[in-house]
Amino acid sequence: MLTQLNLSSCCAYCHLSIMEGKAPKIPVKEAINFLIQFEKSGSSVDAFLEKNKQKKVIMQPYLLGLGESRKNITQYFIIIDHLALPCSAHDAVGAFDTLQKSLCVWPSL
Repeated sequence: MLTQLNLSSCCAYCHLSIMEGKAPKIPVKEAINFLIQFEKSGSSVDAFLEKNKQKKVIMQPYLLGLGESRKNITQYFIIIDHLALPCSAHDAVGAFDTLQKSLCVWPSL
């Protein structure tokens, strides 16, 4: 399972590289919550997407993790343009890596 240190390192990198020279920086813990949204196992991914679409959530792309708890996520999705793309990674570091690589495939996002 992923250690909190690995996830914090990934999010710290994201926080520092994306936010450089822009709006005020946010704490690493908030960056983690911003980057990885969480839903309980058995939740409808479509309902999650619809709820965020109605809220007009525009942060993209980001990860959606499904599991019993935030510390025990078993499935990841990359959310782009209110679409959920299944992620083959089984841990947060792998999901983060896939998310970063998706930015190269869809650079205009």
